[in-house]
Amino acid sequence: MMFLTTFVIVSMSVLGVAGYATFAKVQQMNDVLALLKSQSTNLHIIIRGVSEEILVHDNPYSKTMVLEKAKSFEENLKKISDVANDAKMIALIKSQIVPEWKFVEGDLALFFKIHMPNPDNVDAMIMLGKLSADTDRLLKKIDQIQVDASRRTHNQIAVISMVMAVGVFLLIGMTALILISIFRSISRPLTEISVIAAKIADGNLSVEPEMQSNDEIGVLADAFRHMLVNLRRMISHTTVVSGEVSDASRIVKDSSLQVYNSVIVQTAAIQVVATAVEEVDRSI
Repeated sequence: MMFLTTFVIVSMSVLGVAGYATFAKVQQMNDVLALLKSQSTNLHIIIRGVSEEILVHDNPYSKTMVLEKAKSFEENLKKISDVANDAKMIALIKSQIVPEWKFVEGDLALFFKIHMPNPDNVDAMIMLGKLSADTDRLLKKIDQIQVDASRRTHNQIAVISMVMAVGVFLLIGMTALILISIFRSISRPLTEISVIAAKIADGNLSVEPEMQSNDEIGVLADAFRHMLVNLRRMISHTTVVSGEVSDASRIVKDSSLQVYNSVIVQTAAIQVVATAVEEVDRSI
């Protein structure tokens, strides 16, 4: 039973650690997915800002917005590498996202070198088309990484959930075995003691509990053994006293018989004397 208890405790600890690790891993992947989604948003805003820069050239906020989102995209790339804590994810970011982002950065740098970009400026429209194509390619790769990351996260959750479900069922089984073992360890000695008590009630004092333990059942068994010793001693003492009383009664009976015989003899003697006295009286 000690082994089963230790096994259950260790298993619960392992399941707890595994559950926490899984939760942490899923949380990391959710953070990465949130950052990737933010990257897609940044790219859409960049394209919109460049389009506004061409269509509404006197808008002072378009270029600022594009530069801010480009800086945010660069910062998020570093955050993803720090948060991911996953070699495969980091490798995908470095091999697919970073190179494509360099193309987009280069397109932005060339675009902002164009003087007075407008719909009639061929160079501006060419750079917008190139920037749109590079951005679209980068968005597709980000979407693909998001899909792969989501699939991996779901697979990990499914595997860990299955393992934890099996572990929980095993723990339930082990706990049931422990409870059954505890129930038997309590009920069996109590049954034995109740049988012994019934035999004692029938007058059989030769029985004695066999269990030896340091728990309450052991204390009860020791109390029964002590009671049996006292009962045997009491019965032995009662037998001795009964023998002594029987001997004394026999002595008293013999003494009474002797007294009775003496009384009979004395009565006979008195009658003889009385008869003699009467005869003397008649002769006088």
